[in-house]
Amino acid sequence: RPRTQLLTLPQRPPPGDGQLGGPDDPLYAQFQSQDRFQSQDRFQSQDRFHSQTQPTDPSQPEDRPPRSAGNPPATPTIPQQETAGWYLGLDLGTTAISAVLSNSLTGRFYPLCWRVKRGGGEIFRSLPAIAHLPADFAQNPAQAFIQLPIPGIPAAEGVLLCDLKSAFDVGLPYVPAPENAPSNFPTDSEWEPQLNWYFQPAQPQRTLAEQAPISLHLILRALGQLLGSLRPAVHRRASSLPLQSWHCSADGLTDAEFSQILGNLEGVIVSCPSDCNEAYRFNVREAVVDAQLVQRAEQVAFLEEPIATLLAEFCPGQAAFNAPDWQGATLVVHAGAASTELAVVCLPNGLHNLTHADFKLRSFGYGEQAFKQDIACQLLTPFIPPDQLGLDLGILPIPGEPDPTVRSQLQRRLYRSPAGKMLLDASAYLQKHSNNRSGSRLSLAPMPAPFPRQPWTPR
Repeated sequence: RPRTQLLTLPQRPPPGDGQLGGPDDPLYAQFQSQDRFQSQDRFQSQDRFHSQTQPTDPSQPEDRPPRSAGNPPATPTIPQQETAGWYLGLDLGTTAISAVLSNSLTGRFYPLCWRVKRGGGEIFRSLPAIAHLPADFAQNPAQAFIQLPIPGIPAAEGVLLCDLKSAFDVGLPYVPAPENAPSNFPTDSEWEPQLNWYFQPAQPQRTLAEQAPISLHLILRALGQLLGSLRPAVHRRASSLPLQSWHCSADGLTDAEFSQILGNLEGVIVSCPSDCNEAYRFNVREAVVDAQLVQRAEQVAFLEEPIATLLAEFCPGQAAFNAPDWQGATLVVHAGAASTELAVVCLPNGLHNLTHADFKLRSFGYGEQAFKQDIACQLLTPFIPPDQLGLDLGILPIPGEPDPTVRSQLQRRLYRSPAGKMLLDASAYLQKHSNNRSGSRLSLAPMPAPFPRQPWTPR
C-alpha cells in the first residue's frame, strides 16, 4: 500500500500533477509534497498511520483567546439537505479550538459555536483548550474524571491542565515492558513518556504546589474530551458526562441537520504547525477517531497553518466576499500562542496553478506566550519590589529569542500562582494597548505605573 494517501473529494475529478481541482474550487485543492509527507520507517508498522494533507479554512486565528459573540453571523441555510461531501475543519490551537463545517458540493461554510447551558446561553466562537482534573487526580490519574471548565463559573477544587498542543509532538504514548504490566488497564504512572506539564489552580486565588509528572496518555485523553464536545449530546458516549454543559451547533443549520451531518462526515482536516513531526499527526489523528468524529484514521488530513491562513483569504461562498487580486511574491505570517509560522509563495495568475511545492515554510518558536513573558520580565517586574511580588521567576529567558527550556520553566511558575497570573494578565493588557501613542497606565501595586512607548523599542 502507498505510504502517502490523500483524501479524494466525492463527485470531482482528481487533480493532475499536483494542480488544484479548478479555479472555482481553491479550498479543496489537494497539495502534494512527496518529501514532506513520507511516513518515517519507525511508523511503518502502524497500519492506521498515514500522512495526508488537504487545505481547509479554520474560521478563527489559531490561538485567539476564547471570546463570546453576540449574534452569530448571517450564514446561508441549506436549500436541500445533503448528506454527501461534508468535511470538518479544525483549527487546533494552544489556547483554544475552533471549527467549521464545509460542503465540497455547494462550497458553503458553516462556523461552529458552543453555548454553555448553565452560563446564560452565552455563545463562544472557540472552545478553551483547558481540561479540569479533580484534586485527587494524582492518586489515580488513569481514572481521573476529566471535565471542561465553564468560563465565568467557578470551578470545583482541582487543577487546570493547559497548553495541551505543546505535548503532541513529544512522542507516542506506550507502556514499557508489557510482559510485566498487570492484566487490567495500566495506571498513569506506567504510561510513558512522563512530562512535567503546565497546571493552573482551579481556584484563581490559590497557589499551586509543584505537581508530579503526568503521562502523555492523560494529555491525549483531555484532547479527546475537547474534541468530543463537537458532537451532539445524543451521539456522545455515556461516559462523556463532563460535556453535558456544552452545546455545540453550526450557524445556518438546525440541530437536526447538524447532528445528521456530523454522523456522515467524509473527512476531518486539521491545521498543524509547519514543522510538526509524525508523532504529532499520529496523536491528533487518534484523538479525532477516538472522539468518533470519523470512523477511520485515513479520513483525517492535515494542512499547515500558514497555508490555511492564505487560503482563507480566497474563501468563496461567504457573505460580501471579494477575492483579493494577489499575484507575485507573498509572505504569510501566522502568529500563534506558541510559535510564529511563516510561508513564502509566488502566487500565480489563477489558484488552479498553485501547488503545495510552491510554498516555502518556516516555523519560529516564539509566539504570543513568549512575548507576554518578555513584557512581564523586562517591563513589569522592575516596577515591583521582590518582597511584594512573592514569586521567584528563576532564570529569565533571553528577550526576543525562543529559549524553549527556560521559557517552559518560567511558564509553569507563572501559571501556578496568583502573582504569576497577575503578570500574565498585565502583559496581555499592555500588549493590547502597545500601539497607543501616549502610552499606557497600569496598577500593579498600591501606586499606578505609567508605561510610555519609548522603552518598548530598546527592550
